[in-house]
Amino acid sequence: MLITPSERTMSGFYHVTRHWNGSHISGTPTFWRSFLMVADPTQLSLQQITLGGEAADQPTLDRIRKAFPDTRVTHTYASTEAGVVYAVHDGLEGFPAAWLEAAPSGVSLRIKDGFLQIKTPNMMTGYLSAASQPLLDDGWLATADLVELAGDRVKVLGRDDNTINVGGSKVYPLPVEALILKQDGVVEARVYGQPNPVTGALVAADVVLEAGADEKAARKAILIACREALPAYSVPRSLNFVDKIAVSAAAKKL
Repeated sequence: MLITPSERTMSGFYHVTRHWNGSHISGTPTFWRSFLMVADPTQLSLQQITLGGEAADQPTLDRIRKAFPDTRVTHTYASTEAGVVYAVHDGLEGFPAAWLEAAPSGVSLRIKDGFLQIKTPNMMTGYLSAASQPLLDDGWLATADLVELAGDRVKVLGRDDNTINVGGSKVYPLPVEALILKQDGVVEARVYGQPNPVTGALVAADVVLEAGADEKAARKAILIACREALPAYSVPRSLNFVDKIAVSAAAKKL
């Protein structure tokens, strides 16, 4: 049975899931961070949690696992052209590097110039009238998703069009957001480029804190963490605390 809330708010999703004893919920990582702000996990009997539509970051996966330790958690990678490409069940962001050699379900994955390329049994053969085609001559599909090989893991850095160019240095918002989300009291973060006449752009961040959190302490913790872990050009120069971050109807950050 498919359950849909009459009130499309996080409280609405929570209450309808609780009322009907919902067992499966699928949503973006942004959806799940908001859902965890209002949900009491002890009142739910979830069997399956799925994340998709955005790259799943480790802090969000860790929060879900802590809230629902007995629930199966999956994050997926999908595209319009290929459908669901892979599903990861081990609680870690990205996917195993071993899948570059042999991925499940007849899927092939490779990294080319920092971008993920895919080949699946059911992907499309091309757009009817588009001048630019994502399909390459060798049958692979070129995605716009930047990835990096980190040990035995391939991590998604984000979409190419979200990259911030700071004086010629590239900053990927997703890793910066993940670092901010690790800090105590932070429930949501959005990192973006702010126009600058000298460098072209500077890194800015909007941050949502838990109710009652100390903004001064949070600012200090976030900036210390960023300065210790990131190159100087990746550290947010503008850090704004906001009540909420705008999302689309599909619960993706705008």
